[in-house]
Amino acid sequence: MGLEVELGVGWAVGLQAEPERGLEKVPERVLATLDCIGRVRVAKGAALSGSATVRTVLVTGGARRIGRAIALMLAREGWNVGVHCRGSCAEALEVQAECAAWEGRSAVFDADFGDETAVRGLVPRVVAALGRLDAIVHSASVFEFDDVASFGYAAMERHMRVHAGAATLLGKALHDHASARADTAVLVVLLDQKLWNLNPDYLSYTLSKAAMETATTMLAQALAPCLRVVGVAPGLTLPGPTIDAERFAALHRLSPLGRSSMPEDVAAAVSFALANPAITGTTLLVDGGQHLLPLAQDFSRMVSLDTLSTCQSAPIAPCFAPCSLAMQTTDSARDPAETGGQTLYLTGLRFEARVGVLDAERVQPQPIQVDAALYLGQCPLLPEQDDIACVLDYRSVRAILLEECHRGHVHLLETLLGKLCQRLQQIPGVLGVRIKITKLAVFADCEVALQMEVGRWS
Repeated sequence: MGLEVELGVGWAVGLQAEPERGLEKVPERVLATLDCIGRVRVAKGAALSGSATVRTVLVTGGARRIGRAIALMLAREGWNVGVHCRGSCAEALEVQAECAAWEGRSAVFDADFGDETAVRGLVPRVVAALGRLDAIVHSASVFEFDDVASFGYAAMERHMRVHAGAATLLGKALHDHASARADTAVLVVLLDQKLWNLNPDYLSYTLSKAAMETATTMLAQALAPCLRVVGVAPGLTLPGPTIDAERFAALHRLSPLGRSSMPEDVAAAVSFALANPAITGTTLLVDGGQHLLPLAQDFSRMVSLDTLSTCQSAPIAPCFAPCSLAMQTTDSARDPAETGGQTLYLTGLRFEARVGVLDAERVQPQPIQVDAALYLGQCPLLPEQDDIACVLDYRSVRAILLEECHRGHVHLLETLLGKLCQRLQQIPGVLGVRIKITKLAVFADCEVALQMEVGRWS
């Protein structure tokens, strides 16, 4: 059965204001948790019988990747689980349904951690929906590439808000809630083994995670004994847009233990941190020992050589070479006779996306075509090896295009163009991006297209 809770300032209001955000992809069994006026039905397992002793946890970024694994493990262990997301409503509702199937209560909370007001209001929303809050696992993250050459205040602030800023505000709010009921609570923050194995890639991300690690100590000092604060630092855990499955498997093995962390390993460490009352102000590194092996570059910007599998405990330098794409900013250092200007094209990619201002376009996906050109600068006439890892993998570019276009409804082609350009410019070695989106079914007698070009093209 379901316990119906109407949230006055919660996620349900967001559903009424923007009913189109991802809900068309939600299975009917999940949509059944929403009634016709947009109130949230918080799933309730019969075994709980409304007991106030059941612990409740909020998992930020709980709709995807590591956050999803944490949410599901804690649900299996008997926690009521609040699933936070930022826009990924369909996936969050899927996780909510899976959590609720383990005899617990669960609800979804949509909030942008770049917005201070949204962060400050999140804990009261969770308490209103689920009755209490005993722990927060802050897994939500931003991971955008920059380095010293491309560093700017905007990127730094974006990362700082989501990581250190949100952790601090959520920790204080959780402390106040627990203190008001004369109880204790736990804040667990997801860090990165990179902090113990520094390299200059992803500069803003690393700075913000370092601030978050420092906040772990400072919050533990300031908010004890009511609040414990624990960091969990995974290693390379899941593939990303710039690492395909084969390359990920090789990189994942590069550690003293022969394997880095899996999502279940990270979730188990979080569970341990939540359960152990003697841990606070410290970080558990869950990475197979990857932090013990120094890297000159981030995993996403390195390619493995044939000797990779035999170098689990040897120095990293012989096992890795910089990806040729990451070296293209020094075009002038190459012999012009040995290089050529290179552009990657993906043309005629056709699929359906929800783009437009009409009511029908909000609900019904429309056919579009995406054409992309990525300028890679002066590249060697021959790659370092005849291997996909030595060049820009066009499969990852296609995956980014599809992921961003399927993320949810947008009103304007201009908005979608800008998002695609931002994503593709983050790929190491890409100097310029040109995107063209064509709407194929607007008029019977013509197509409508818009093109945007950013970055360097010579």
